[in-house]
Amino acid sequence: MAAGDLTTLSNLRAWLNLTTDAADTLLARLITAVSAFIQGPEALGYQVPSQNYSLVLNGHGGDVLVLGRPPLTAVASLVIDGVTILPASTSTAYGYRFSPSAVWLKGYVFTRGRGNVELACTRGYAATPADLEQAALELIGVRFKERDHIGQDAATMSGQNITFSTRDMPASVKTVLQAYKKVAPV
Repeated sequence: MAAGDLTTLSNLRAWLNLTTDAADTLLARLITAVSAFIQGPEALGYQVPSQNYSLVLNGHGGDVLVLGRPPLTAVASLVIDGVTILPASTSTAYGYRFSPSAVWLKGYVFTRGRGNVELACTRGYAATPADLEQAALELIGVRFKERDHIGQDAATMSGQNITFSTRDMPASVKTVLQAYKKVAPV
């Protein structure tokens, strides 16, 4: 399994109901390719697995900085205009606190400026959310099955007309990806 893969070969083999390892090389390549697509700019726009970030952000003059996706899971340091802000020890103490989607301040503000906020943090998921993994499995399954009729939208087999889907992905996959899509804070 490559770093950033959203599912495992064993989960994919189970989803596809494959009992031999004959297609494992192809399946592993599809897992990595579909995982890269899902996390790329055309779909989610961020890496799903948890990782460390050093962000340089613009201050806006308020006391809340909305980050959106991927979820924020830890803050290592926060510096505004060269001043280190410490975590608030209680809900009423001065400092910063955070949620999965924002950092908020008590007794400070994110002063207006370009690149004046430095945030060292951890964002992402410790494990791929189940619905997102299922969406990856479904999209990989579609790509795996489509390889036998690339470029075809219809065929006749045993006197029956068969029409192949020409959609880029199933609607169920699009719905899940939309729920996780990175959106710019307003």
